Amino acid sequence: MFLIELELTTTCFERSIKVPIPVLYFVHENLSFLVNVLLFHQLEVHTLVHIKDGGGTFGSSLIPMNFIYQASQMIRLQRVISDESPESKLLDVDWDFSVLKKSLSQNERLRSKVSESSILTENDIRSAWCGRTVPWHKMPPNKFSSEGNRYYYWTRAKGNDCYRQREAVE
Repeated sequence: MFLIELELTTTCFERSIKVPIPVLYFVHENLSFLVNVLLFHQLEVHTLVHIKDGGGTFGSSLIPMNFIYQASQMIRLQRVISDESPESKLLDVDWDFSVLKKSLSQNERLRSKVSESSILTENDIRSAWCGRTVPWHKMPPNKFSSEGNRYYYWTRAKGNDCYRQREAVE
């Protein structure tokens, strides 16, 4: 685990303001970390950076991290920065749910957190998020960029009105 202090530079009324942002960076297998740390201790995750899934294997992970969207309500996830839009994200909800359920069932305290009736469908997941492209001047392509060289900023959908939400943010 690493504590990294990032510096965000923003402009307000033509003044440049530098804001330090502490970030905890975990080098840990994702599924175990989700179950044994975040869910077990009922920790909240405000923002998830989900870029280059399977980064340790350069994007060819055998278990993509998409199972986290099945648990997104349990960890109260509010924002995602991704190299895919919510609409284009490849989801296999049955597989994702079974991976998460298997890990949760090994923990007596968490076993009751998931049942067949709590599976989120692909539509549930996609409709929960509004995504917009991050402008290149805010997050330019880099060595971690996907083939499309684009990043997406997801926020929780308020009702089914992503269009108005996108306008308000931009």
